Amino acid sequence: MNTNEIEFYVPYNLDIKKILKKEKKTDYYIRCQINKYHWFLSNIYLRSITDKRYVAGDFIPMHHKMMEKILGSRYVEDIKRILPKHGIIENDGDFTQGEKSIGYRLSPAYQVRHVKILYDSNSTFIKSLRQQIPRRIAKMDDITRYTYYQLNEVGIYREAAEQYVQHWYEQNYLVQNPTLVKKLKKDNRKRRTEEAKAKKKGQAVKSFQLTYHQMLDNMRDSYLYQIRAVDKKLWLPVRDDKGRRIHTYLSNLWSDLRQFLFLKSKPSTQLLSLDCSNSQPYTLVKIVLEYFKGEDLYSGLHDDVLLYIDLVTLGKLYSFMCGELGITDSDVIADFKVDMFSRIFYCENHKGFHSKEAKAFRKFFPTVYQIVMQEKKQFFKQLSIRMQRVESEAILDIALTALKDKYGTSVWFGSIHDSILCESGYEDEVYQLMLDAYTQVVGVTPHIKQAEKVNVVKTEPVVVSTTAELPDLTPLTELQQRFEAEFVSKPYKEAVARRQPELDYKVKKQKKAVACGIEW
Repeated sequence: MNTNEIEFYVPYNLDIKKILKKEKKTDYYIRCQINKYHWFLSNIYLRSITDKRYVAGDFIPMHHKMMEKILGSRYVEDIKRILPKHGIIENDGDFTQGEKSIGYRLSPAYQVRHVKILYDSNSTFIKSLRQQIPRRIAKMDDITRYTYYQLNEVGIYREAAEQYVQHWYEQNYLVQNPTLVKKLKKDNRKRRTEEAKAKKKGQAVKSFQLTYHQMLDNMRDSYLYQIRAVDKKLWLPVRDDKGRRIHTYLSNLWSDLRQFLFLKSKPSTQLLSLDCSNSQPYTLVKIVLEYFKGEDLYSGLHDDVLLYIDLVTLGKLYSFMCGELGITDSDVIADFKVDMFSRIFYCENHKGFHSKEAKAFRKFFPTVYQIVMQEKKQFFKQLSIRMQRVESEAILDIALTALKDKYGTSVWFGSIHDSILCESGYEDEVYQLMLDAYTQVVGVTPHIKQAEKVNVVKTEPVVVSTTAELPDLTPLTELQQRFEAEFVSKPYKEAVARRQPELDYKVKKQKKAVACGIEW
């Protein structure tokens, strides 16, 4: 059963009670409202370690209306006034109606280890949070509620997973990992940009740059919390209103930890994953085809569009681009894929235009690039939202819904964005459903990868059956004498005979010592 435990994590060096006393708040106010402050701080921290878009020190958008609904408008205003006043939080001052909420983060002095705090489970606020859980489940659409029930069946070998994380941490702590060093530099550069924007908006923010070991500590905490989230079912699945994706503790789980997953009622079941090759560039095809509705793509004027469609439907776009650019190193190829997303599909036009990735893309697919630019012209995030909606419609609303309608919860299925997870034996059916769903939504047939193993199935220990005879009740001393008589060699017997006087002497000496009051 999904427990959805309520947990609050706050900096170890922060005592909200003392802060509220300084503000002359009454004991009644502190007793009744302190957990609202804990909720706010915990929300910032947990999103920074579980949401893949953020890391420690980033400004986390907090929707004002949502906070008022949970905390009450009066207390939201108190939190926004008191916490910055005492240097506990900072904000970026960046708000755009309908697009972005103001982002908050802990100030550098409180970017430290967090601890889970105890709370009064009978308080009105905690009861209110618990009462919201069944209401939120009732408001879910069918496929999200189905996901909720299916996730209850997922377990994780927690001890083994935690040991894996600790080993990873120790290995990377002793010798700096070049990939992590590169990530650190990128994150710090992004943070400096955000801080500069906040200062331009008149916000008093202090510079915060993570060190390598701070980043490593945060990553370990994140992975350990992800394990706990799967084990304890710490949050409900949420389907976002924009891209229509379902976000769960399974989709947020570090991919290395998936090997420790299992189904509670069928622990020996092999889980498999199927996903679409070049999934994001492939979903763009639907948008591209809308621009050429009623036109003949084979007129010879749009060969670059045909080349793009051919490559993504074969799952060869990245290999084609890397081949043309002479990129052969596997690590560089992986980086190129990430940079291609961030500098072509997911950034503002003027920021990505002069990047090497954009220049290469423009060279081979000029028409497609113009469409990308046009889609991002008004609001650059709109393109990625549209692409995610194409993916969600195919995976969630068609393929996974068909599996739900056919099998209910008798067979386990799940999704992680562009992929579907299933029990072994159902991969062929899932493969065909994904192929049909994507083709129906996009208009061209995608390349679906062969099923890959998700978890490592633990084999049960072999139990050796014994005969039904009664146990041998022969005294141990007699059995020992039989053994020595039959199997012990003559040299061994002679050695024992030689040692026997020594043993007798030691026993005699020990008794004499104990008689004199000496404890050995």
